[in-house]
Amino acid sequence: MLNHKEIMEALLAGETLRSQQLTYSSEIHLTKEGKLSSGSFEMFNRIPPEQWAIKPKEPEWWENIPERGVLCWVNDYDPDPNIGLINVVIKVESGNYRRFVDVNDCRWDYAIPLTNEEIEAFKR
Repeated sequence: MLNHKEIMEALLAGETLRSQQLTYSSEIHLTKEGKLSSGSFEMFNRIPPEQWAIKPKEPEWWENIPERGVLCWVNDYDPDPNIGLINVVIKVESGNYRRFVDVNDCRWDYAIPLTNEEIEAFKR
């Protein structure tokens, strides 16, 4: 349960808040422009502060890499997967410089997992 101050601090910190009502679930967050997300103002005023909670964040894909690795687009200069190579990322090391490590122990600045559609396209 949050109070008004905690709600504002959480929103300013980039958190998404969730309220579970009996009939519906509501979420609010600040947009890049610093405004409440669409339709949130009415919900924010209608639902008491103690009924809001910080929504747990989904883990990033690299926070739980399976032992066999993840098939990714990798690149050192651009996060755009259209200009990367495909490789298997097996771990992430701390730091911001070439932290994605592939099966050949090469390090990369950017790694983006292939989508299911991309994997299927390569199977054909």
